[in-house]
Amino acid sequence: MAGDWIPIETDLTTQQKVLVMSGLIGVSPFEIVGRLCHFWSWFTSQQVVELSDKSGAIVGAYRDGVIDVGATSTEMFDALVYVGWLRTGDVDGKKSLIVPRFGSWLAKCSKARKQKAQRQRRWREGRREAPTEAPTEALTETRKKTSFVARNVDASKRGKVKGKSKEETPYIPPRGTSTSASTYVDAFLTWWEAYPKKVGKRVAFTAWQRATKRIRQETACTPAESHTRLLAAAASFAVSPKGLGEYCPHPATWLNQGRYDDDPATWQDGGRSGVQPAENIDIGGMIDD
Repeated sequence: MAGDWIPIETDLTTQQKVLVMSGLIGVSPFEIVGRLCHFWSWFTSQQVVELSDKSGAIVGAYRDGVIDVGATSTEMFDALVYVGWLRTGDVDGKKSLIVPRFGSWLAKCSKARKQKAQRQRRWREGRREAPTEAPTEALTETRKKTSFVARNVDASKRGKVKGKSKEETPYIPPRGTSTSASTYVDAFLTWWEAYPKKVGKRVAFTAWQRATKRIRQETACTPAESHTRLLAAAASFAVSPKGLGEYCPHPATWLNQGRYDDDPATWQDGGRSGVQPAENIDIGGMIDD
């Protein structure tokens, strides 16, 4: 349909599932987002049956048929299934392709709700930014009198007004005693989402800073290039048997030991058989309730 559209998150390129797909296929997260938009656009243009669990199904569609019409590629189809954004099943006794929670995100009614919410948000923001009413003459006179009294207050009293007791002085903790979420830079938070084990965030941040500095010194690259190198290594490690295994190293250990420079082939022995089920991976910001 001309003029039709699909909603996506602005930070989709840093979502964990996109990073996992990037590691599986071996292309950049930006290319993954482009392929996702192409597939979802094709899916919404078909006759989609909404199921009771809010999933959307194309009844009678199958893997090879979708690939033949150019909706996606073989490796992209398999990656979608792996991360849980696509599955196959039977609907009314026919093989079907199913997008989970289609009704909450891609269906026409859900898009209409999002448009309405956006209009209401713009309307509220417009009201907040509207100019306030000009002060009345009585209010202006009151302000003048208050200013006159303040200028003629006894100096000793002014000192008491201006002075602050020890109880009123806010406590500022010493440097280095804590690290709040506001101190983490965006590049580290993106790397943290990609790494499979979420423990020791504060020490991991310190190790991440040292690793980026070491990479810049050794390769004479820019800070952004060092961030990209660490992110790509973490995304690749996250989908390897070692990253999914029982003995996955802590983030700080992985960084301090320079494991991002390892040959990815050494990550294939994970100490645990099997692959992490797709339903255990957080769907991220792409599919919201």
